[in-house]
Amino acid sequence: MLAARLNWDAQRATKALEEVVKLDPGNLYALRKLRDLRIKEALWSDAADLQKKVVDSERNEELGKKEKKLLTGLLYESACVSMNEGRLTEALVRVKEALKNDDKFLPGHILLGEVLDRQGSTASAAKVWEKALARFSTPEPIILKLEDLCIKESAPERILERYNKEILTHSNGPNMRLLLARLYLRLEMVDNAIEELERLQNEGEDGFYHSVLLGEAYLRRKQGGRAAHLFHRALGLDREYSPHFRCSGCGSEAVSWKARCTSCGEWDTLVMRGLESQHRAPALRKLF
Repeated sequence: MLAARLNWDAQRATKALEEVVKLDPGNLYALRKLRDLRIKEALWSDAADLQKKVVDSERNEELGKKEKKLLTGLLYESACVSMNEGRLTEALVRVKEALKNDDKFLPGHILLGEVLDRQGSTASAAKVWEKALARFSTPEPIILKLEDLCIKESAPERILERYNKEILTHSNGPNMRLLLARLYLRLEMVDNAIEELERLQNEGEDGFYHSVLLGEAYLRRKQGGRAAHLFHRALGLDREYSPHFRCSGCGSEAVSWKARCTSCGEWDTLVMRGLESQHRAPALRKLF
């Protein structure tokens, strides 16, 4: 009964706000309230269209920047829905619109490659991600996409070469070396993985994800005792195989990269947790 009443109230509020916007298209209060209702309903396309009007009507420079940032996120979510529902041309238009609004929006570049890949343009997707890899200072989500693409194309040598290049040229080489070790494990190149991880350990680079990967490698070499010790050091983590990420805004954890933090709602804030102290490792999560 209460839920029905709330739904009825929301419908009435929506109708009233739509009437206000019809009479006064630049009414920022009504536009924002109606936009927020659309966001709550996950009607991303409608929310994005309303947000465009907010951006056009906002005259305060600082508020305008925040509204433009929100528009990028809403366009991105709209593109995701279109892609997941198979409307790939529409998704392509939306994600390009998001990038036109903010070409420094990393999730948009990742999504653009995903849409192109689903359209069958694998080479175009690879080019998009290669360009993004050279551009962004937090490239881990991008190289993971390239990794999956190369493995799907049965071309692991390409991604191995790319990892080694990134390790030499990128400032966050230790994280890249962790991901390279992870790739070695995916390819069953266990000795290479152990060699890379032990080298990192000898250099003093040691953390929860390092322990997890090295434990997995030892487990595959039937060295259960050493593996158990490493899993224990990683605060009881089970055989995790994917890197964790942390929101640079609110600090919440995620077991995989996402475009939007599920805790604070901000887009493009997740960064890889690699060689950090295991004392800050998240609670037990099993990914297999």
